[in-house]
Amino acid sequence: MLLVRSMLTTLATLCCAAGCDRTRVARSNEQLLSEAWADCASSKFAESAVAFQQVVQQSQKPDAQAMRLLGEYGLATLEALGDQPEPEKAKLLFQQIVKEAPKSDEAAWSQLASIRIQQRLEGTDTAASRQRLAQGYREIIGSWPDTPTADEAFVHLQALLLISPSDDEARHVASDISTYLGQGKTRFAPALCNLRGIAYSSCHDSRQALDNSIASLDRQEHDPINPAPADSARLYGIGAQAQFDVGDFATARKFYGRLLKEYPTDQRVFTVKLLLKNMDKVEADLAKSPDMASAGEGP
Repeated sequence: MLLVRSMLTTLATLCCAAGCDRTRVARSNEQLLSEAWADCASSKFAESAVAFQQVVQQSQKPDAQAMRLLGEYGLATLEALGDQPEPEKAKLLFQQIVKEAPKSDEAAWSQLASIRIQQRLEGTDTAASRQRLAQGYREIIGSWPDTPTADEAFVHLQALLLISPSDDEARHVASDISTYLGQGKTRFAPALCNLRGIAYSSCHDSRQALDNSIASLDRQEHDPINPAPADSARLYGIGAQAQFDVGDFATARKFYGRLLKEYPTDQRVFTVKLLLKNMDKVEADLAKSPDMASAGEGP
């Protein structure tokens, strides 16, 4: 608790110096937490810190521990992801939450956050570091089964295992993801389908890689009012996969066509039009040459 109190004092000083002018007096802890996370999402870190700090200060009684943990978790998150991140301080704050309430949801998320910070600090360049990090993710999955924390740890674990995998390791990742998705878990389905596609690509199964790239896009939630700009890149990537890796010109045309229709001003439009003309030419050449046609549809 000494570390938390020290951090609260420091954050309060910084926030006053920053000239925070929002009045948060007479707000409930629930309101403060909502405002704090909204401010954090908008990169208003100083204002977010004030709100989290106030939650902690208003939750010092023993029966208010759950609310205090939420405030402390918010402060630790700001240290990890704020405008001036201090990962070592963040790790200490997360570890303190685990020590204070080891069975709480905040402890689970704090353990995951600590491993994520460790991955940033340590890197993943060596097999030894990847093994240590993988063990950390597996411990979370084992300690917090069937929880959102375990589900997120599973995603991070699979991504870690796909750094320089052997063919057998890549197939194992693909199998584990299939088992996971087969249990009806859908929260991270788009990310996991994408990772499974990377796994299949690593072991040279281009068709499965393409199918999973498409599945990832199809299972992504879309906001029609604010479509993700990154979708244009994904449409282009799937088209290129279909054209060059699989030789499936029909699928390539489908996704190139979607890009042209949905993102007519995208910088890739000119390239896509050239690729479509190239496929037309390849198919025309194949039609003229029986020997080439017998070799297959693609280039």
